[in-house]
Amino acid sequence: MTTDDIKTNINEFVEIFLNKLNFPNTQEIIDAWKNEENQNGLQKMFKKSKKSSEGKQVHLCPATEDNLDHSIYNKFRFRNREEYMWAYNESYRSKWDKMKIGSTCIFGLTGLGFHMVADVVEKVDLEEIENWPFRSRSGRPWRWGFILTQPIRLQPPISADEIREYTDKSAWQTQNVIKTGGDTILRLIEERTH
Repeated sequence: MTTDDIKTNINEFVEIFLNKLNFPNTQEIIDAWKNEENQNGLQKMFKKSKKSSEGKQVHLCPATEDNLDHSIYNKFRFRNREEYMWAYNESYRSKWDKMKIGSTCIFGLTGLGFHMVADVVEKVDLEEIENWPFRSRSGRPWRWGFILTQPIRLQPPISADEIREYTDKSAWQTQNVIKTGGDTILRLIEERTH
């Protein structure tokens, strides 16, 4: 095996490894790795990546099987296209306001744990939608919607005990944003989707 063959093998390994880390600037790091002149700056990029992934939001979305069937297991017809989507009701407006594009949402059932995961691609106001199945007792639709990437099943699901162990949340049966322990939950998600 020549030196060039070894470099090629190492570069392929590093690219696979970096892609598994799923940093927001993964491609930038890979490009720098391939360019020997930039390899000295990689440490700075890893630090930048670590900080940006640490700030990623994780939203807990407990649900019934029926609700998941409407818009997580299956796409929902919205604006003349099919979308995976979810929504917060009127009382969770502040959580929706703080939600970022790219936030991770985990969906779960009582007793089964959080077993589906997807990322937010768009936030939408559902006030005028007529066919949205989720409604408050007053009959108003859960207004604060978000469109998602295709949900992926977590194997095994993340249990309520794991959520309580790694986060500052004592209750997991309401819509919540994880403020402490989100990185640990993201690692569990990564382990359980492969």
